[in-house]
Amino acid sequence: MSSSSEYEEPICKICETNYTDISPCEYCGQDACKICTAKGKWVYSHISGKRQYNLCSLCAGHIQSVERLVYSGYIKWSSMSSLGIKWFSVSGCEKWACLHKITIDNYVNVALDNEDKEQIGKDIDTGRSDPSSYNFSLCEALLRLETPNYKEDIKKILYAYCVRNSKVGYCQGMNMVAVWLLMHFDHNTAFLMLCFLVEKLLLPDFYIGSKHGNSLNGFYIESTVIASVLEHIMPHMKKSQIPTNEFADFFSMQHLIQLFVSTVDIETTIYLWDRLFEEGSIALIRGVGSLAKVYEKNIKEGTHPLHIIKLLNSSKVVMKVKETYEKIQKKVTKSRVSRIRQLAKDFRAKQWLDCEKIIVHKLEKVSSFTKEEIEKLQKRFKSLLQELSAPNSPKGTFKRQPIQKSSKTIKFKTQDHESSQPVGISKTQFLKLLSDVAPGIVSKGEEIFNKYDQDASGYLDFRELTIAMSVVSKGTFEEKLRICFDAFDYDQSGYLEGCEISELIEKMLIPYMDALKNNPEAKDLSEKMRKINAKMMFLCEKSNGKVFFDDFLCGMKADIFLYSCVNEFMGADKPRVSSVIKALNSENLAEDVGLQIVHNNPCRMCTVF
Repeated sequence: MSSSSEYEEPICKICETNYTDISPCEYCGQDACKICTAKGKWVYSHISGKRQYNLCSLCAGHIQSVERLVYSGYIKWSSMSSLGIKWFSVSGCEKWACLHKITIDNYVNVALDNEDKEQIGKDIDTGRSDPSSYNFSLCEALLRLETPNYKEDIKKILYAYCVRNSKVGYCQGMNMVAVWLLMHFDHNTAFLMLCFLVEKLLLPDFYIGSKHGNSLNGFYIESTVIASVLEHIMPHMKKSQIPTNEFADFFSMQHLIQLFVSTVDIETTIYLWDRLFEEGSIALIRGVGSLAKVYEKNIKEGTHPLHIIKLLNSSKVVMKVKETYEKIQKKVTKSRVSRIRQLAKDFRAKQWLDCEKIIVHKLEKVSSFTKEEIEKLQKRFKSLLQELSAPNSPKGTFKRQPIQKSSKTIKFKTQDHESSQPVGISKTQFLKLLSDVAPGIVSKGEEIFNKYDQDASGYLDFRELTIAMSVVSKGTFEEKLRICFDAFDYDQSGYLEGCEISELIEKMLIPYMDALKNNPEAKDLSEKMRKINAKMMFLCEKSNGKVFFDDFLCGMKADIFLYSCVNEFMGADKPRVSSVIKALNSENLAEDVGLQIVHNNPCRMCTVF
């Protein structure tokens, strides 16, 4: 005998109403009633091929959004769309590129780092960037655009970016961002926008790769901020089964690394990019917070963040996200985010002070120091910080003051180091250290400090200092020359122009110029200096006024006199790690009175603000 359930009317999965005439969506397979079904919709990505299908209203909504964007000119392939023109102006990228005279032509046909080239090849040639790799709405949009040179276009943008930003290099997720940019900009502007995002808009080490031993440091800082924000806008998360910081890591990874590309529907991505270019990087925090808030009910029920990401991928949430974003905007302020970011940077810096095997192993891979040398440096560095933070010390301390109002998650992470010791050395202290280890380059000490202060925290933590001192005291000729090259690349263009080369050569030849003054009869020395300047100027002219590092390196190696100048300029004859350890002492690195120092007993106004 049949059960009564066999006679129950089927339920439409869209409107959740009982109807007798239910038919499945020919794309997602969900049962939908006549009211929730759209007939004859063109689907390009269907497994059965490109043709018209009967879809549920949810899938049909994605198709309608895509068709509207494509046919209205809001998105195009490798040409300027109306959205692209708006973003280029509103973001500030147009003024920035014009001021610095940046163009993709300066970086085409220039040698690329093999590691970056190999990784880009994996992400493009193996299908990871094909339209089928993206969510439904973005895949449909890409298939509707004419893209005969699809892969070559993506490579062109990423190659040029990596040549300009060789210090950061390629990071997974950039391929998806590059595809999104090419849907709104021509090649040159897509390249400019990618550089602007990495260099100006996002955190300095947001996309930093494993070659620096601190992979995705910027992401983890932002994830820590997001954990705090989630507890602020949804207090119930403090009692959730999944710790907030773990939820934030799982939930925000794809959204942040891909900048919302293919993690939400195409209209939501456009809205969040509008906010990104109008508000800056804080829009990432507000955006992820808004997406989580939309699914607050699921979070309360204990749904895993990865499942919520799947729901987001297949849903159309642009209206809900807009409404939620506007509500939380007043709660997620710039001052709050800035405070928590700094606290997160301090916490990350403290982790490098712990004597763990994995820390030493990472530093071995990215520096020239041995395991024993790193452990000695680590021990001396910790002692130095303790000396500098001693109570009533006349040297002062640059220890961070505790943040009074931060989430339970952040306080738990940072409570140990807030009350103990500072986590790095300041720029002034680094310059004093540099004057002992490599006095020849002290004049460019600020540029070198900024180069290794990868998270722009205002201090060098143990990892950053170890890498810097490794190159200065024990690096290869190429590594040392790279420091000089970057220090004189004032506009961070990735290449040196004639005036920058002249100044670099002039600095290196100062000892020889002094010798020539004392002995005007030394005609051989005078002739050598003249030839060196002539050679470098010829190299500059041959390179159309733009000398990239590989060409500069070859030019330096080709002249034995110039080669020896670089070694002497960088202090090649100095003792190795012993010189660094000896210079790392509180008497030597004591900050002068009058410098900006945070004292142990701040005044009342400091506490208030």
